[in-house]
Amino acid sequence: MSENPKGRYIYFDTENHDENYAYCESAFVAMDGGDEVVIRICGVGLNDDNQIVIQTEYNEENWFEPDEWTHIYCELYKFVVDNLKYAKSSEPCDDED
Repeated sequence: MSENPKGRYIYFDTENHDENYAYCESAFVAMDGGDEVVIRICGVGLNDDNQIVIQTEYNEENWFEPDEWTHIYCELYKFVVDNLKYAKSSEPCDDED
C-alpha cells in the first residue's frame, strides 16, 4: 500500500453510492483487547512511519495504531485487498485544508 499511486489511506465517502456500498460490505468488527471494547473498523491506512493505522466507525476523525492485543491483521489485509481502488492520498481531515 505504501507504493500505491492512489494513496495510503482507504476510507469511504458514504455520499458516493459505490463507496457507501463498499463501506457497508467492508467494515468489520474487532476486539480492542487493550481497552476490552468492541470496535467497528471502517478504514485502514499507513501513516508517515509506514505503520498500519485504523479508523473506527464512531471515531472517524482519528486514525490510530491498533494495540498489541488487537489481533486483526488477516482482516486488515483482506480489507486492503478488497478496497485498494478506494485509496486516497491523505486522511479525511487533511482534505479539508
